Amino acid sequence: MKEINIETALALVREIRGQSRLSDVQEAVFRGVWNHASYQEIIDAAAEHGYYYSLGHLKNTGSELWQALSEALGERVTKTNLREALTRYQQQHHNTTQQDWGEAVAPTSFYGRIEELATLRQWLDHCRVISILGMGGMGKTSLAVRLAETVLESSSGEASGHSPARFSTFFWRSLINAPPLEEILKDMIQCISNQQEINISTTLEGKLAQILHYLRQNRCLLVLDNLESVLQSGSSAGAYRPGYEDYGLLIQKIGEAEHASCLILTSREKPREVAQ
Repeated sequence: MKEINIETALALVREIRGQSRLSDVQEAVFRGVWNHASYQEIIDAAAEHGYYYSLGHLKNTGSELWQALSEALGERVTKTNLREALTRYQQQHHNTTQQDWGEAVAPTSFYGRIEELATLRQWLDHCRVISILGMGGMGKTSLAVRLAETVLESSSGEASGHSPARFSTFFWRSLINAPPLEEILKDMIQCISNQQEINISTTLEGKLAQILHYLRQNRCLLVLDNLESVLQSGSSAGAYRPGYEDYGLLIQKIGEAEHASCLILTSREKPREVAQ
């Protein structure tokens, strides 16, 4: 059984309880428990951002939340089976989006960045390539993960305050270990074809043509994280390392072709295709 992401899970809890939103303390407890944090770890993480809760208050909030979900779902819901219970509910009541998260790691906590998320959601409506640029440690990956979770929540059928573009397919790959483009393209074609493409082209041009075909056929959200791993630095910033130049062709093709899909890049360096 494929687990849902945290934003979809929160949307399901609001739906099940008939609430437009959870209280701050309810959401803090839910997010912490979902990410396997102890109540003390939830308290410490919240305090770093100016939210102060007592241990007793968190335990009572959690107990009340699990009890309410148990009554609504007709089964006993606890901290240990929360993911399974909500995943079952989602599969029974909602159509799911085809998702391949690859090596993406969900942040244990995420605060702020409301304006950036709102801007990115708007760009998704009309941009074919989006780059999230910044120095290392600035939270580019966490921002991209949170954006994807929010968008996929909407695509799974739960309305939110903002109604971002709906996507039928999601694909994420980290380039931190500089994988060859051939490997990325094969995985991408399998994902965006919903595992239906059995005759993957043996040429780069053929694979790119297949990708563009499925990007037109389905609305896909693609993320390539840590693009700087295949880029040169210094005086040649924005150029590709030897043997990785075809990544630029992939970005160029996706950016120039007519389709409603979107490619998100995170990088410390701006690739030349984006600069152009």
